[in-house]
Amino acid sequence: MDLVICFGKQLRYHIITKEVYKTATRPVFMASGKPPYRIAWSAEFVYNAGFAASQKQKNITAIHNAFKSRFPDKKVLEISSKSMQDGGVELSAFYLLKFVPSLGKSVPVENVFQAGKVFVNGGPFTDLLHVSPKEAKRDERLRSSGRLISF
Repeated sequence: MDLVICFGKQLRYHIITKEVYKTATRPVFMASGKPPYRIAWSAEFVYNAGFAASQKQKNITAIHNAFKSRFPDKKVLEISSKSMQDGGVELSAFYLLKFVPSLGKSVPVENVFQAGKVFVNGGPFTDLLHVSPKEAKRDERLRSSGRLISF
């Protein structure tokens, strides 16, 4: 068994193997029968750096494994654009559609979320309802308009 020394939440140094692992923590949400109708649990896992879909899927698998080790009787539904489960991608904010009456059409939930943000120095940016979800999420105004104050 390795002796593990923690350096904050990000690095773990394994004395025996002499390897440094970058760890991350992500929330996992479970349904609850009473307000606020969800329970959040923090999954700590060894983080796989990189922008490739394969790296993101390794992190998803690591999160699931951490969750399953703590809650072996629970099932996991990964809802993200990188999900490997049936329905997981379709339910993600990039693909799930919301009807916007003022436009007379449906747009991805991601666009509605980004377009509805109001900052100290700008927003809402309703033009983000007319671009791709990726463009909406990466719009520079979301980072340069100051503190988020409302939706």
